Amino acid sequence: MSRFPAIRLRGLAYGLGMLWLVVQVALVHRWFVQPYAVWIGCDEAYITAFGQRLLEGHWVPYVDAVSHRGPVLYWVSAILQAIGGRNSWAAIRAGSLIFNEVSLVLVFAIGAVARKPLAGFLGAAIFVWAATFALPAHDGIALNGEIVSLPFVLGATLLTLAGTRDGGRAESRMWLAAGSGALVVIGGLSKQPAFVHLLPIALWWWSDARKRQAGASSADWRPLLALGVGAATPLLALVSFYLRAGHLRALLYYLVTYNRKVYLAPITVGVAIEALYGFCRAHAELVLLVVVGAAWWLGRMLHATERVRSARSWLAAYSATALSSTVTAQALLAFAGACSTFRFFDHYFVSAVPWLGLMLGLIVDERIESGQPRSSARGAWARAIIVGSLVGMLALMGKVHTHWLDGQRRLGFFGDPHDEPITNYVVANTRPTDRIFTWGFAPEYYVSTGRRAASRFVYTTFVAGLVPWFDRYTVEQEDALAVPGSREVLLRELELEQPELILDVPNSLRNRSMRRYEMLASYVESMYCYEATIVGRNGHTSDIYRRRHGDCARPMPPR
Repeated sequence: MSRFPAIRLRGLAYGLGMLWLVVQVALVHRWFVQPYAVWIGCDEAYITAFGQRLLEGHWVPYVDAVSHRGPVLYWVSAILQAIGGRNSWAAIRAGSLIFNEVSLVLVFAIGAVARKPLAGFLGAAIFVWAATFALPAHDGIALNGEIVSLPFVLGATLLTLAGTRDGGRAESRMWLAAGSGALVVIGGLSKQPAFVHLLPIALWWWSDARKRQAGASSADWRPLLALGVGAATPLLALVSFYLRAGHLRALLYYLVTYNRKVYLAPITVGVAIEALYGFCRAHAELVLLVVVGAAWWLGRMLHATERVRSARSWLAAYSATALSSTVTAQALLAFAGACSTFRFFDHYFVSAVPWLGLMLGLIVDERIESGQPRSSARGAWARAIIVGSLVGMLALMGKVHTHWLDGQRRLGFFGDPHDEPITNYVVANTRPTDRIFTWGFAPEYYVSTGRRAASRFVYTTFVAGLVPWFDRYTVEQEDALAVPGSREVLLRELELEQPELILDVPNSLRNRSMRRYEMLASYVESMYCYEATIVGRNGHTSDIYRRRHGDCARPMPPR
């Protein structure tokens, strides 16, 4: 086989393979919108309700609504609903599909631009396998901070790769560096752990400047400076926005302070060791893959290092192995970030999957290239067989997965959100203009009922003082962990908005009823009257209180 047919064979294999990956992601997402759109997981439910609060407020996260992830995530939710419609899950489903597809394409593009298309395809295929099959839907494809931040970090790496290639103009490199810095920070403003991905990218630009210094009197540090300017720009814009709105303190508290002082407060050394040990036992294969990948990268670095004790020699080795070094560093940082809270929710690891896939792809590509160069017929056939095998496996697993989902729906899961007992009760017993308040972690009712939230606390862990999901604390301990002043703010908002119904859903909050907290219980007893207890789907049981419009026969539910 001549070189030209070999190139055509590889191109056809990659083209058809990527087309199928895009189609498979779309097919799995399609299942969650037909015959009706559904929400997938608690995080997606609160993100949607949060976006609705921004739409009716001033677009100020942590003021219009409260949570502790980055503001970009919540702006994305609001924009999706502004375009695709409110009180439906279709807009969020479309947004999740878009972010997944963009990540998929960017993973392949990184490999293609680096002239390692097989590595790019393997990274994309592993991402699709994890998102559409290996992970539960609420972790793999639901709209969350990881899914939103991932395209920005991948895009920053792609710009860095393009900017550090030989032959580029200095001015172009500066713009690409600035863009890469801005994208990483925007990713971090979606989910905070993404900020660390700026480190390998900065190191790549630094090593590139030193490499280009050969034969010149001094290195051109302008791209690295542009990277810093690009990274600072979104941060300065965000701070300016909050200063103008008069809510900089709220931004700093929920973005930084809450995560550091409250969200991590229950993590003692003993808790960390026990949780880490349990994770490593349950996911030994993943841990082994990370360790082997790190060892491979270290071996490449040592091989490329002329003098082990010289920092300059290590920097030169990083430059010589820039792609593999950056991919491995990103994988390790993403994995470490996912482990850093010692909660080990599966969706935390979505950010690491593409990098681990790219790392594996680079190893496979390197081994094939050493034996059969890509220009040879055998090399082309080897790559085509790998692509075809992965596509076949993914197609089979995708079909099996959707059949399994059909079975789950027959068992009562993923039912119509607009036809659910608690939702039906609220719709039948309130007017469309009425507001409601849900106590617990059940924000889906704001969306499915079409009734607006009466408070910024679309879920109430912040008010309760419950740190997800450490539920063995006493009331006194939770009082100390509650956001300062949050209960007073909640009562002011309830008095101002006067929600017609309060839905107390304690089993969505580890059996913590609103009546557990004296200040809140007194308010409910004096201003509301118990009306009914409704058993809904998803394990939720709600005590429903109606605002008093006269005498009250039963202030509290029978116990």
